[in-house]
Amino acid sequence: MQKSIVVIGGSGFASKLKGREVEVPTRFGRVAVLLSETSEAKVYAIRRHGANHDTPPHMVNYKAHIALAKEVDAKAILASTAVGVISLDRYSPGDLILCSDILALNVLLGGKVVTFFDSFADGPHHTDMSHPFTPELNAHLLRAAAELSISLKESAILGATYGPRYETAAEIRALKILGADLVGMTAAFEAILAREQGTPYTAVAIGTNPAAGLTGKPLSHDEVIEMMSRRGDDIHGLLMKAIEIV
Repeated sequence: MQKSIVVIGGSGFASKLKGREVEVPTRFGRVAVLLSETSEAKVYAIRRHGANHDTPPHMVNYKAHIALAKEVDAKAILASTAVGVISLDRYSPGDLILCSDILALNVLLGGKVVTFFDSFADGPHHTDMSHPFTPELNAHLLRAAAELSISLKESAILGATYGPRYETAAEIRALKILGADLVGMTAAFEAILAREQGTPYTAVAIGTNPAAGLTGKPLSHDEVIEMMSRRGDDIHGLLMKAIEIV
């Protein structure tokens, strides 16, 4: 039986995604996807920020994107995410990185906690978040990287901010003290929701620039797009190879 896989493409990578444009209804709204098929899987590709990259990170409909995976009975969600690098002694701009944990303390989206369980009717739900990025999927991605001779680093802790602004230098210093290696505005929220839903999830993080205050250089979205254009083919190949393995 052909499996279903959801792929979520972030900044600078969405243009690599191909397929027939369709809409999938979810209880949180309809999601535009690019539907394609390989010999192993139906692939539902979501452009996280929209077809024209006009949806900022704090306005992405994360609930609908993750709920779509349940609607299509997806075996896994594989994502890409652009991140700033905090631990420059371990990771560098241009690196492809797998995360093992998140720091998302008191981060809200639209003034609300990031959860599917936001109604009294839901009752209390305390989801285990010991492994927000599914270890088995990370192992599959490492195998795919080895087969493609692509360097893929491991075990980063991803600090979460909600955007759309970049972080301040003080915020980066605080995240570093707390143990974050990277900082991003999207994947942590997807990981939380996917874990609540019970859908295996992981993301390939692409270090696009040193985080704020670490070099004295102002941050620019152009850096993100430029780095993603450099590594986009590697990311696409890695995710497509992982789909064969998952």
